[in-house]
Amino acid sequence: MANPSETRKIRAQLDQAVRQREILAYGMSDERAVVIRMRSPLDEATAVLPPESLLEQLRERFGDGFKDQELARPLRFLATPISMGAGIVRNQPTNPGGPEGTLGLPLRNNEGLFFLGAGHVLSNFWKATSKDDPIDWFTAPNQQEQLGKVRDYVPVLPGQPDPLDCGLIAADKDFTSTNTTACGFNVGKNDATVVEDQIVQKCGFRPPGASSAEVIWPSLPAPVIHNGKEYVFANQILVWADPEHPFARPGDSGAVVVTNDSEFVGMLIAGSVADGVFVVTPAKHLKAYWKQFGLTRLP
Repeated sequence: MANPSETRKIRAQLDQAVRQREILAYGMSDERAVVIRMRSPLDEATAVLPPESLLEQLRERFGDGFKDQELARPLRFLATPISMGAGIVRNQPTNPGGPEGTLGLPLRNNEGLFFLGAGHVLSNFWKATSKDDPIDWFTAPNQQEQLGKVRDYVPVLPGQPDPLDCGLIAADKDFTSTNTTACGFNVGKNDATVVEDQIVQKCGFRPPGASSAEVIWPSLPAPVIHNGKEYVFANQILVWADPEHPFARPGDSGAVVVTNDSEFVGMLIAGSVADGVFVVTPAKHLKAYWKQFGLTRLP
């Protein structure tokens, strides 16, 4: 059984390492621990390493239950400028060159059909965009139809405590595209209980169709870099896949993530494609957001 005083001592050292930017984040339970570290987030050429003595303590304390995950590149939002391929984008006249993402979870209330999406896509990285801006659905390169309008997104600022990267699209009442089934899975009624080493899947467009990853840790702060600014998202799920077989690429922001049993895990928002590490916002955070609008998942 873990020694409580030893655990507190190790946590204090890890907290200090985070403050000193020697590690990005960590997770620790009675039997397992993970440390996420990398070359300095804002200077990718500079190596920043935690004290070897601390890593050795963790190896001795947890044995095979300790995972030391090093990133070569920062975690970044998985949006991309308008390009070939299917996804959700702003209308060109409204927002030329705006970010592209994947159509997310379908929801409904008494007003009609909605889709959950990544907030940084819908708001063009929280710039001064309208919450009524039109959104197009690209069914193929250069083939598009209007999906609907942005109903809401959560503004996010660097340094903001507990930010949430999500938003809502209100689908046009005459939107009847049969291609919406390509944007995600038939998500089951249950939310997943996420644990380490669990296999999860996402359905997006880069690569097309389903791809799988393994849960590194079910709840970690995730520092995401965009234009030299850091956005720290609390209590995120980190997953890993072999970079030779990518779990996701830019343009997959907003993709639905599920278990092999179709239980809802959350929404993909960011990652380091080169390292195969990705950030998933958990279902419970997303549900708390969409319930404010009286929305429920489609059966």
